[in-house]
Amino acid sequence: MIQFFRQNNFFTTLMLIPYTFIVRMACFYLYQAPEKMKTAGVLYSLFLESFEDRVLLSLIVINFIIALTAILVNRIVIKHRLSRYQTLLPGLFYIIIVSWLEVFLNFSAIHIANFFVMIGLLSVFKFDSKSTRSIVILDSGFYFALSALFYTPYVIYILPAFLGFISLYSFKIREFTNLIVGFVLPYFIVIGFLYYLGADFNIFDGYELNRSIFTWFSDLSLIDIIPLFVYGAIILTAIFFYARMRSKKTLQVQKKINILYWFLLTSFFTIFFIDERNTTNLLILAMPLSIIVGIVIEWIKAPYVEEFVHVVILGGVLYLHFNNAVNILM
Repeated sequence: MIQFFRQNNFFTTLMLIPYTFIVRMACFYLYQAPEKMKTAGVLYSLFLESFEDRVLLSLIVINFIIALTAILVNRIVIKHRLSRYQTLLPGLFYIIIVSWLEVFLNFSAIHIANFFVMIGLLSVFKFDSKSTRSIVILDSGFYFALSALFYTPYVIYILPAFLGFISLYSFKIREFTNLIVGFVLPYFIVIGFLYYLGADFNIFDGYELNRSIFTWFSDLSLIDIIPLFVYGAIILTAIFFYARMRSKKTLQVQKKINILYWFLLTSFFTIFFIDERNTTNLLILAMPLSIIVGIVIEWIKAPYVEEFVHVVILGGVLYLHFNNAVNILM
């Protein structure tokens, strides 16, 4: 199956959709209601009202969103030549990394927010034509704001986006103004829309900070440590291959890889300032890790090893999902 997704064409790209449903098929067995999160934004609260009593529809919608996000992951890697291999493996890895835990299977704010983060990142990487720079910057701020309106910790992503623009090209006061306007615009639109509806929502809910990062490590059980250990290992892998990721690349591609690592660094530290100890918040690492580690996986040149590892991982994920004896939610 891995060799199938090494082909970059329209058909194999579309096949990421059924692959998502296969990896996440346990969600229809577990039938979990949409997740209520303390860190969810006001737009997610509106979505929640629509899907709260429609569990099946919410699961189908979120699976499609994850598949579309995986397609965007591959578009980022292929269009901007972050890897010399034109494969769909980074998107495949994204699907696995956002699905391997049982708690990741339901309708969640982070899955929706990640979709807009990917579009925002595409806008940052498109910052290469002088005639369209103002539009690209505005679009980037707009999409990162949308992601924050679904999942509030993503408001911090405006920082690596800003650094990314500075890194790629000269960034003047006018461009900075465009970025701020693009970021603020969705908030004004949502405030106006809520006022028109007379809806009782506080747009600034979910922006509370955890003032002591050490509370994240208090009262940890073995089941809590396993996801931290797995993500820690993946992060160390990404850091270890940083130099090779940049080798034999053009200066522009090296800068874009640096931007990915800035997003990873920002995501890592943001987790500890979230005022909610919830395993689902680890999904904030999915975007940068899926691209970086997905590219590393592309380097493997032993097809049988690749297929074996994929089968073991997929089998392990499905085992975690369907075996009631292993309940990650406890």
